[in-house]
Amino acid sequence: MLWYSKFVVRFPWLVMLIVGTIMLVLSVVGFLTNDFPDFGEPTKGFESRGTPIKGQELTLKKLESDMIGKTLSYTPNDTSVSFFTRKKRTVIGSPGYCSTSSISTSYIKVIFEPSLADSDLFTTAALKSMCQLVRKIEIYEHSTCTSFSIGYFVALLHNRTSCEAITDTDVQETLSTLKYCAGFYHNGTLDSTYTTDASIPPECKAYGAVYSIFNFLADYQFLGKASPDNTKLRYSMVIPRVYEGGSVDQLYKDVLENKVFDDGIAKITGLQLGVRFALFNRYLVADMLYFGIAFGLILVIMALYLRSVVVTLATLFNVVFSIGAAYFFYHTVFRLKYFSFMNILTAIILIAISADDVFVFCDIWNKHKREHPSADMVTRLHETLKHAASSILVTSLTTSAAFFANTVSNISSVKVFGIFSGTAILINFVLMLTWTPSVVVFIEKVSDFCSKKCCNSGGSSRCPDCWQKFLNFAHAASDKVFGDVIPRIIHKLWFLWLLILTGLGVGGIIVVFVSPRLQLPVSSDFQLFGKTHPFTHYTFTAKEQFNFIQKENNFGNINMFSVWGVKAEDLGDHLNPDDEGEFSGFDNTFDMGTPEAQQWMLDHCFALQKQSFVNTVSQSRICFMALYKYLITSSCGVTSVIRFVDVDLSQVGPCCSQTFPTSRELFYQCVPRLLTAFDHNLPYIQSQLLGVPVFEKASTKIKGYAMQWQSTQEFSLSFEPINNFYTNLTDFLKAQYDTAPIGVQNGWVGSRALDFYDLQKSLASGTYESIGVSLAVVSIVMLLTSLNIIVTLYAIVNISFSIFVTVAVLVLLGWELNILESVAITLSVGLSIDFSIHYGVAYRLAAADNRKDKVTMAFDVIGSAVVMAAFTTFIAGATMMPSTVLAYTQIGIFLMLVMTISWVYATFFFMSLCSKIGPVGTFGQIPLPSRCFKERKSVELGRVSPDKLSDKASLAVENGTVQMAYDDPNHTASTTQLVSEDDKVQTDDQTSTL
Repeated sequence: MLWYSKFVVRFPWLVMLIVGTIMLVLSVVGFLTNDFPDFGEPTKGFESRGTPIKGQELTLKKLESDMIGKTLSYTPNDTSVSFFTRKKRTVIGSPGYCSTSSISTSYIKVIFEPSLADSDLFTTAALKSMCQLVRKIEIYEHSTCTSFSIGYFVALLHNRTSCEAITDTDVQETLSTLKYCAGFYHNGTLDSTYTTDASIPPECKAYGAVYSIFNFLADYQFLGKASPDNTKLRYSMVIPRVYEGGSVDQLYKDVLENKVFDDGIAKITGLQLGVRFALFNRYLVADMLYFGIAFGLILVIMALYLRSVVVTLATLFNVVFSIGAAYFFYHTVFRLKYFSFMNILTAIILIAISADDVFVFCDIWNKHKREHPSADMVTRLHETLKHAASSILVTSLTTSAAFFANTVSNISSVKVFGIFSGTAILINFVLMLTWTPSVVVFIEKVSDFCSKKCCNSGGSSRCPDCWQKFLNFAHAASDKVFGDVIPRIIHKLWFLWLLILTGLGVGGIIVVFVSPRLQLPVSSDFQLFGKTHPFTHYTFTAKEQFNFIQKENNFGNINMFSVWGVKAEDLGDHLNPDDEGEFSGFDNTFDMGTPEAQQWMLDHCFALQKQSFVNTVSQSRICFMALYKYLITSSCGVTSVIRFVDVDLSQVGPCCSQTFPTSRELFYQCVPRLLTAFDHNLPYIQSQLLGVPVFEKASTKIKGYAMQWQSTQEFSLSFEPINNFYTNLTDFLKAQYDTAPIGVQNGWVGSRALDFYDLQKSLASGTYESIGVSLAVVSIVMLLTSLNIIVTLYAIVNISFSIFVTVAVLVLLGWELNILESVAITLSVGLSIDFSIHYGVAYRLAAADNRKDKVTMAFDVIGSAVVMAAFTTFIAGATMMPSTVLAYTQIGIFLMLVMTISWVYATFFFMSLCSKIGPVGTFGQIPLPSRCFKERKSVELGRVSPDKLSDKASLAVENGTVQMAYDDPNHTASTTQLVSEDDKVQTDDQTSTL
């Protein structure tokens, strides 16, 4: 690297020009030739891709939408309707102009709660309060129709002019009516068609008030089915006659955003306006202001610490160039089309990493400059790169590896985030070895030139020494803290640090894996804003308190599809959620006509019906192969199949009076004929069957076979019940398919209702797989860098404890293992190792022959830079806390936690290990062949004055490394030597022969 140092020192401006031009061109081309990111659908890509469940889901979707009725049919003559049915969401009610009872679920919704805990909203004052608070929305929308609310119906029932005119008597009479009519609602008699039911008392039907209050406006526990005596109203919904979406965005900005609607009686806590994604897109851009604030604070800190505005600005360009070039590689080179909003989070992480790298580089540069004032600039840069480049290389590789490890995940947004972020980190590393050194050298040259012009011209007053005195004091304080105080604390209290931090690490493991554990998400809605935001409160808490929402979310039991003859593969681009790929094609090995296949299909159907996870409706269906057996073995004449359905078998040729199973040729000949014989009764027959063959359209060729059956498992967003059901199902299928004939061995079972379970499963497995990959890469990189097994082992133990404690704190803060949390946990590996690497490299390079001195010298060299790196990253995280976007605040919390915990562990756990049982000399060192060494080697000889070399120091060569031992405690100078072929050591002003 000496030649590179010479080149940079001689032509710093040329390096700056070349690197700056290349980065600028890449950034401009990247943004001009590709579309700007669109985050209008922020949850796009939050799904598993490439999994068996996803392949089955996409195949079922394509069969339903693209194949059935076009290229495939369920009958030989193509008369049947789609076999794949899907429950559709119904809209309750229909909008009517000032209608009294027609509430549409498409209207915006406002959730109220009492201002005081445990208070009741079913009071005159509270009902009036809710009407008054929602009046601002009505005025803004120029609505001539009053919003639907409990107060509105109380006024309607008692002929009041408005909600504000109701009395205590009106409220009590309404409550009595609700008590009387509650039973009719809960037993299903009083529903949306109540007006035609004469059995319902008139007072329960008047204006649709009772039904509307119970179904839409009062929480489910109010006079609920399970709590009939509960008259306390905890939640109440008000529904203004304004449709969701569209111009409601402007309504929110002008009337509701950042406003507190609380009059001391009732308060607005939840909102459903249909503009959640649109507002998120706006906040996503607006809250990037906090990125700028974070970067600004870090730049100020860097400028004060480094005493160089130019180097600080160069760091700014590092970040900008890294992101711009990464965007170019992402779209232009890698050809990736989908850009997740999570990729934006790379910026805040890159800011912290760049500051870390610059601190390390400049600290070593300045330290060498102070200790070797007479050394030329080439030597200074060479020595700085020798120490800093290894640390920066390892931290960059480990951090980027943690990012790239996310590509093992099955989730699209996690994959692309890993690719973009990992690429940006590597580009930043290249800039740290090219752009930053050239800027530092250029500034040094300019500074030297200006200093000579200023101070040698007789104008000594132009060089005030007050600032230099302050800098000398700061350096002295830093040397005292990191060269004496912290090492002394570690040397004396090492056992206490190891005991406490080991205990915390073990506690973290218990919290993460035992109790309360890292939980999977239980909501398919992705949280976009903080918990207190009204959109979040409605989506994740309040809406489930109302009966009509619970009815909409009641999907019943999961429908399953057993399919043969069709491949179930996800052939789309797994990095692009818009690309679902083509139809995966047919299974050419499928053959259900052989006698063995016929018997197995019959036995399999019977075995399936006996399983506990199949409900009674499907258990009562007729297996198709059982119907075929019944028909093929019946006498040739009119035969009764099902009640009221007969079939004439005299017209089906040889397809009667046969034995089962039949020959393959007879099976394929008779199945179309037997189905056709049912004529107009065929749709009814098919509805009673468990399984039907799938025909190629316009022919009688059987291309596949499908069975639709209903499970006993109710749809749930909880992982455990669905996982138990799916595990039992797959175990049963494995045992069945192991005995299947070749022609029907490739069957599969899928559902359109397992996508969220698939996401949960991918999160659970993918996160730990990513951590494993990251730890493996980190271990390899650390070992190759330190070439010491012991240091690597200590570092891995250290970061493992650091990760477990960090994740444990997140668990205790209530985090679930969702998309962003999965990325953060994986990233903790890369960020936690940085400080251990810096300390470990400094420890190994320290020119001392005992552990305590090596630890002290390591702190002296790198301690202040590590602290500043942790501090600036902590500041970056803290700056994100006021953000409205949850992803920004979560990454802020994560950065603050991981920096604090990893610094504490690296400083007090890792260095305590090194202080007492760290490797010394060649212990644990991996030997390298002699040819791996260059002819000239740069080594540290410790702090020995050249004039004392002959009588106060001794030199020795061990494994190609120059070691110096000295007996003068008052040494002051430090020199860097070159060992040449003639085994001579060149000091600052003399040469000694070894």
